[in-house]
Amino acid sequence: MGTVFRILGTLAVSAAAAAAAPSYTVVLYVANQSVAVNPVDIKVTVDNDAVVEGAFYAGASNPWRRYELKLAAGRHTLCAFSRKGAAAYKRVFELTGDRWVGLAYRYAPPAASRDVVPRHFWVELRAKPWGR
Repeated sequence: MGTVFRILGTLAVSAAAAAAAPSYTVVLYVANQSVAVNPVDIKVTVDNDAVVEGAFYAGASNPWRRYELKLAAGRHTLCAFSRKGAAAYKRVFELTGDRWVGLAYRYAPPAASRDVVPRHFWVELRAKPWGR
C-alpha cells in the first residue's frame, strides 16, 4: 500500500517581508514508524498554515516522505497532530539558515513489543542533512 498525502501549500513570503528578511529552505521528512496504527493520519502546520496532511503507512521499508518549504528568517512554530494516533507536538524554533527536520509518529503498545513506546511524535531539527 502506498502513502496517500497532500501538500497543502508552501508558505510564501510577501514581497515586503522578503525584502526585509532572507528566506531559507526547510526540508521536512515525515514518516509513520508504528505498525500498531497503520495507516496513521498526520497533519503538519508551520505558523498555523497546513503544509502536510494525509495518511502515512508503516512497513518494512518505512518510507519517509520529503517536503520542501521556504520560510523567512526568524521565529516559527511547527505543529504535528494525529487524531487516530492520539498524539500532538508543538515546537517553536528560530530559523537562521537552511534546516532539515525529521518527524515520525511512533507507538508500540504492550502487546506489540517488549519495549512499550507511548504515542508521540519524534522530531529532530538539524542544521545539516542526515549523513553529514
